[in-house]
Amino acid sequence: MSQEKNTYTHINHVRLTTNTKDLSNDVMFSIKKNKSLSIYGGIPKNILLYLAEIIKNIDGFKLIIILEDNSSNDSINSLDVLSFLPSVHHLDILVHQAAPLSHIDALDHINDLRTFTISGNLNKNIDFSPLRKFDKISSLYVNDLIFPDKYYDIINNNPIENLSLRKVALANLDEKISMKNLEVLNELINEQTLASKLTNISQLSLNNCRKLSDFSFLSCLNLDRLDINTVKGLISIPKLKSETLHTLQILNCKNLENISDIYALKNLKNLAITFSKVDFQNISDVFSKLSLHNFYFLSNKNKENEMFENLAIKHKVNNSAM
Repeated sequence: MSQEKNTYTHINHVRLTTNTKDLSNDVMFSIKKNKSLSIYGGIPKNILLYLAEIIKNIDGFKLIIILEDNSSNDSINSLDVLSFLPSVHHLDILVHQAAPLSHIDALDHINDLRTFTISGNLNKNIDFSPLRKFDKISSLYVNDLIFPDKYYDIINNNPIENLSLRKVALANLDEKISMKNLEVLNELINEQTLASKLTNISQLSLNNCRKLSDFSFLSCLNLDRLDINTVKGLISIPKLKSETLHTLQILNCKNLENISDIYALKNLKNLAITFSKVDFQNISDVFSKLSLHNFYFLSNKNKENEMFENLAIKHKVNNSAM
């Protein structure tokens, strides 16, 4: 297929829609080089057939499907495109359509799924059982509804390294030596068992965990990175293992007052603290107690922000969001 030369020149990521009429050499080159593309709403069948030939031998291909209310009778719409693309290894589904997505049966067409992300307007009773056919999923992200307990066997039967869920019930997990990165977007249950369940976890992100108040479990983890965002129960930074921790972000934890245990983290290189109750003198002390590459700070007091910027310049420390 051909198209007017340079129509897609320098494009970093290919986006195809119901209005796509042809594929230029530039587009095909980008698809092969980046091993990825996005389909918005749908795609004409003739384009899809040609696309299937292009990607069938590309190892590790990533497909992003954005479901929108712009389908066309002349196109293959929604998740039906997967019936033409069985060789996809990495799949992201973003649901922007008005009707909640209620099933993902089209995943049956995929031969070997390695990573799966789904977000947006999802029916709370969506059936995740099509994921049970796969046994090599390394990353699973389900962000806009609670992943039901009855599907935890999908996590347990795959070598999950990266997991992101709104609610994580550790009692439902087998010991997962493969898991490296856990993101909790709302609720972590049985948190005291985290170290025994996820023995090799290196990155942990806790977001908006409103019920969490005891953070002693963090002291048992050998983390490289810890992110805590909008957790009102965090008052003091707990003792953390300092050998490996290089990045610590405490964002919008408005009840945080005590950061004295941070000073013991001698290998820490990147730190962020925003919108807390920490006395500014304690923030200032960080510069003399730690050798940071980057220290990001924000306060609702403009004077403190100005003072911090001057300190960062004085100590030659970057002051940028991570």
